[in-house]
Amino acid sequence: MVGTPVTSVLIPFLPLMVLLGGRYIYLPPNPYTSTFSKNKPISKEENSDLSPKDIFFWAYFKGWCKLNYQDLLESDIYDVKETIRKFNAMNSEKHGFIQYLDETKLSDKSLEILVELTNHKLDYIRLDAIEILSSYDLEEDINHVWATSLLDSEPLIRVTAAEMVAEQNITQGVPILIKMLNDKSFLVRGYAAVSLSEMKAKKGEMFVKRKLRYEKNHWVKLNMLTALYNYGDKQKIKKILSYLEHKSYQIRCATANILSMIIVANNKKEAIIALETALVKEKTIAAKSSILSTLNQLKSE
Repeated sequence: MVGTPVTSVLIPFLPLMVLLGGRYIYLPPNPYTSTFSKNKPISKEENSDLSPKDIFFWAYFKGWCKLNYQDLLESDIYDVKETIRKFNAMNSEKHGFIQYLDETKLSDKSLEILVELTNHKLDYIRLDAIEILSSYDLEEDINHVWATSLLDSEPLIRVTAAEMVAEQNITQGVPILIKMLNDKSFLVRGYAAVSLSEMKAKKGEMFVKRKLRYEKNHWVKLNMLTALYNYGDKQKIKKILSYLEHKSYQIRCATANILSMIIVANNKKEAIIALETALVKEKTIAAKSSILSTLNQLKSE
């Protein structure tokens, strides 16, 4: 053993050490994401600090975990409660396991687990689960997922659920979406208004008009105007375009992004003129990028 590298000795026992909770081995950070943000891409400068050993250990660890995810789902003695118990015992691989469930294309087992996870105590796990479920057409027997998520304590989950209800045209969700126009979170109020308009919910238009009169947040106002535009009030385009001159660059960015989704042939010329004027005046990189992207899209259509 004299002169044998430590890594060569530890590699065969890596799975066992991970099972013991990673107490006896150094697990390097994920080389593909920042340690400060779950989804923030790591820069080349940060990545250059990682040694080949770090990257090897991470790849080995991820590969081993993936095999165990598969074993867990394909076990003959499968029990969703036991699977959730093992999931809760994981230290740092919860997000990875949820992504693996997404890769299985919602088999009966993975679907059952994801539905269960929409009630998890951790916000980010509920959010991961509902985001995956929202991209699939849910069967009637699990449609209760949207109802629970629309009333979740976390605003981002309520937003995702509102989008889900609109995308899948779940008409039973309309009364809750209308109530969400009074939500304490400005994000939720804005998304609820747009979701109602995308569903063309008849009662929704009246409530959006009423709430717009008293709304103070400009981002929400912009989204409510967009909702009314979607309902058929095309005169609202002038007010929407005026937000390209808003004092907040975030609002200007949001306006450009919205225009890329709602502009039609009848008002394309008007929108292009407004965007070109805004681009000349714009000083921030973020807003310039959004405006230019929308301009290029409209001119190419």
